[in-house]
Amino acid sequence: MERAGGYTAGENGVGTTCAVAMASELKAQTIRPSEKKMLTLVYQNGKLVDRKEEKYTGKDHGMVVSFSPSKKLMGTDKIPIDMLKTWFKDFDYTLPRGIKMEYTIGHETFKVEHKTIDEFFDIDIKKEHRFCNPLRFKCSGGLKETYRDKEYDRTFEIDAAIVYSSGDYRGELIEHSWMNHIHTTQNGSHVNGIVNGFIKYMTEKVVAKNKKLADEDLKKDILAHFNIVVKGECNMAHMFSSQAKHTVNSQQLGIAIRNAAYETLKNMNQRVIDDMVDVIIANHRARIEGEKARDINRSTKEIKTW
Repeated sequence: MERAGGYTAGENGVGTTCAVAMASELKAQTIRPSEKKMLTLVYQNGKLVDRKEEKYTGKDHGMVVSFSPSKKLMGTDKIPIDMLKTWFKDFDYTLPRGIKMEYTIGHETFKVEHKTIDEFFDIDIKKEHRFCNPLRFKCSGGLKETYRDKEYDRTFEIDAAIVYSSGDYRGELIEHSWMNHIHTTQNGSHVNGIVNGFIKYMTEKVVAKNKKLADEDLKKDILAHFNIVVKGECNMAHMFSSQAKHTVNSQQLGIAIRNAAYETLKNMNQRVIDDMVDVIIANHRARIEGEKARDINRSTKEIKTW
């Protein structure tokens, strides 16, 4: 059981079927200059109404799709442009650099900018609102997937970025991820794997610098002011929670990514990591002082009440 095309989002064509069913009209045209063919399919209200195969001698190649929503099924015949803009902006981070792309919304044309994932922080967290520079690293590995009593070799590649926002940052903490180019809105195993590998390694680094913290649970301190972006690719056949692909829920994948992240961090340049160690120690100090202040305040109130 292989995921069609390797590191791809789709598997069985359910999404395409839904798009056809929900369109008052959908026209798909595929152009293949190597075969000198152009095929056009037209669907109306879920039914194929026209199929035309023509000879093609041009140089263009690819697919052209036009979609008109069915007002009867969707309650509107308008495409939500704002949602479309957000979806396209993800291509700045997920589209391979070898693929050049531009798109037009309304009368404005945009080009995919091919940004690195640590640049995602620039949208909300300005440099003056950061405790340190972002840490970006890549890790990869393999695992076994069992399907119908048969075992398959799978692989994954992860690109992750982490940054600590400062106390004067007033925005939401960032936890954003993709898997196989899909925005996983509820994150999942790929993010958990990176976070757990980071926690394990940073705990060791903090204790190595301050032996007094050896018996402390540092998880809260490591995750305070913590922001993360993860882009993953994996050829597992079954890793998404549902057809909507809101989250990746493979426990095996999470464990494999955790181990790969930990090993990668051990072999990295330590400059940014050392800065993050200082941030975590400061987070711990602030948390302990805060807990002491709350205890004193609570004791004072109890005395007054008595």
